[in-house]
Amino acid sequence: MDKLRIDNRFFNGDESFTDKLNNISTDLDLNISFSNKTTVSEETAQAMVLSSGNLGLIYFTDWSNRMTYEQIEDAFPGLLKALSHHDGIGFVMVKSSIYETVVLSKDSVLYLETGHCTGENFYEKYGEHIIEKLRRTDKFEHVPDILVNSEYDVENDEVYAFEELIGNHGGAGGNQQYPFILYPSDWELDEEIFGAENVNRFFKAEMEKSWKGK
Repeated sequence: MDKLRIDNRFFNGDESFTDKLNNISTDLDLNISFSNKTTVSEETAQAMVLSSGNLGLIYFTDWSNRMTYEQIEDAFPGLLKALSHHDGIGFVMVKSSIYETVVLSKDSVLYLETGHCTGENFYEKYGEHIIEKLRRTDKFEHVPDILVNSEYDVENDEVYAFEELIGNHGGAGGNQQYPFILYPSDWELDEEIFGAENVNRFFKAEMEKSWKGK
């Protein structure tokens, strides 16, 4: 498996998806033959696409569970490569049944579980906590089949919104990554808060202290 993780041709190779699976089967002596029989046509594909600033969420509603990279590539050949290589898209996150969750950007692959990246470290410009944020999102109950984040133009400090807004928030990149909290000066905040649920805990705890002090 470590050998396969180092070789990102599974995600970026030019051969067909079934050929990739058959090559893996040969390398691992699985003796399994794969054939593509589930490709979905453009006319029958059912998808839900949501946007929040420069964050895009794609759900394929014909499947009841979160689709894997392998299922998506089988049903919609070339879709993930087209998205991850689009100039306006910084990266896409998808779960693989072979490699766990991966983040794809152009020809680079970030293996979310280990933090190992093949190719360029594209994620660094999205902030020092981007891997932790993606891991947190990956654990959400209703995480999308494909999570899409726009490109981040570092020079101009701009992201590309997927909806018609003057400013936006929701994804990674730009000033939106650095929110602030305005709170009473006698409240105690000694550590960095990570995640909206911990913001809620902070406010709740400090408000309870204030109520008890009255």
